Amino acid sequence: MNNTEPSAVAAGPKKLFLVGCPRSGTTWLQIVLGSHPKVSTVRETHLFDHYVNELYQRFQAEEYAFSKDGLRNVLDLDGLDALCRGFSQGVLDRIAALKPEATIILEKTASHIWSTRVMRRLHPDAWFLHVVRDPRAVVASILAYSNQSWAGGEKPDVPMAAKLWRNAVTIGHVELAQLGPRRIELRYEDMTDDPEGTLRRLLAALDLEPIAYDAAQFSIDALRQGNGDAPTRDPRWENRENFFRRGTVDGWRQDLSPQDVAIIEAICGDLMAELGYTPEA
Repeated sequence: MNNTEPSAVAAGPKKLFLVGCPRSGTTWLQIVLGSHPKVSTVRETHLFDHYVNELYQRFQAEEYAFSKDGLRNVLDLDGLDALCRGFSQGVLDRIAALKPEATIILEKTASHIWSTRVMRRLHPDAWFLHVVRDPRAVVASILAYSNQSWAGGEKPDVPMAAKLWRNAVTIGHVELAQLGPRRIELRYEDMTDDPEGTLRRLLAALDLEPIAYDAAQFSIDALRQGNGDAPTRDPRWENRENFFRRGTVDGWRQDLSPQDVAIIEAICGDLMAELGYTPEA
């Protein structure tokens, strides 16, 4: 697919896509940001990875198909862009309408990190917030996540999970850096070590008034209890047991063997160093 980004910029609230390798704390940060009176958000929509990307993949496959059935009979790539831009903007507008005073539409689907090219193509004015977490903590969390009864898909091993982190973080840290100030990168550990200061700086970068960080409301213990009074579209509503784990910075030490740690550091070492994570080896 041609990845040239259109120059048209839509008016209205700022679009902010919160992405990162899954199990990096994106849901926690979304809940914190969603408490701001000027931020409207809902739980993961999978708008791009489950819906829009499917259309582009099918459209591309038609070019090489023996049969000439398909949308290429009535659309070229620009036409598909226009329809997909309208559809995805319509979804974002629905999110904005839930809080009419909002100046930011926050869409958080962590796995959209692998859809950022089409997201940038359709919404060239969008901002991206990339969350990074120590790969050892992410791998430990991915392995624990995959063992839950509600988790679907393939059960990864340590090398697979480490490569997942490396691939996702390369996109967020390297590729999205092309956006300049419209790409904000935040380390999970900075948010846990200094939530007040990190949140203040993040809100300033987004041109939002500061709000207090409510530790009682946003602690992992509080989030683990869920919020049964919230609507199911609210990211605070949660019915998956152990979706929120410990949330500690170095909890991976209890979960991973020295061999596991060595494998992760061998796969992720250069990016770890660049992002300020000290290897054990």
